[in-house]
Amino acid sequence: MFNHIGNKKNYEYIVEQIKDMIINGELTVGERLPTEKELSEKFGVSRTSVREALKALEVIGICESRQGGGNFIVNKVQERTTNNLSLLYTLNNGKIEDLIQLRRCIESESIRNIIEQGNDDIIRELGEIIEHYNSSATSKERTGWDRQFHSKIIEASGNSMFVFLLNALSKLYYQNISLVSKIIEDAYPKDLLQQEHNELYEAIKTRDLELARKAINEHFAFTDDDRAALKVLQSIAKDPL
Repeated sequence: MFNHIGNKKNYEYIVEQIKDMIINGELTVGERLPTEKELSEKFGVSRTSVREALKALEVIGICESRQGGGNFIVNKVQERTTNNLSLLYTLNNGKIEDLIQLRRCIESESIRNIIEQGNDDIIRELGEIIEHYNSSATSKERTGWDRQFHSKIIEASGNSMFVFLLNALSKLYYQNISLVSKIIEDAYPKDLLQQEHNELYEAIKTRDLELARKAINEHFAFTDDDRAALKVLQSIAKDPL
């Protein structure tokens, strides 16, 4: 099950083997790993290398040390990935428009899945959310139902990677989307935004993929003036007065 390894950064080889064993189904979530001594013997390395590997696996989110119980395989990759994506976005000078484009792509394909699946329960749930959205009394309430509507589209896609990206990016996305909301509230009438949401829902309800994709593209479209405003607001957010 475990193979002896060479001397080149021993702990990295251990990490790779354990990751491969998880992918291959040899190790599963909740399973207890052998003791440090046993792993040291199985891999043919020092216990120091084993400890380094276990620490690295914990950082990745696939191993957890439990006091008095040993080390276990866990699934905390989502949490770790969220933090890493936020760092990646910041270190690479990410733009809000990058996040919006990614969200548009994911939602467009999610809508295709929903329409092809033809699940009436999902479409009914989306309709209920839209009803709440339409009857919202405040901007804050409307924003809440807006988020639920778009999140539901992705969650109902049946694509586990779309849902993973939604969860991994949600914190980063909504931290920045507040800037977009300022532009939208100033530049677009409430009736127009409501119309866009209702048209998108009706296209999904009638299973008109072409119309639905047109609606989602229009909903996430930004003019040159919008983009200029985004840059200004983003610079203010990064360097407040």
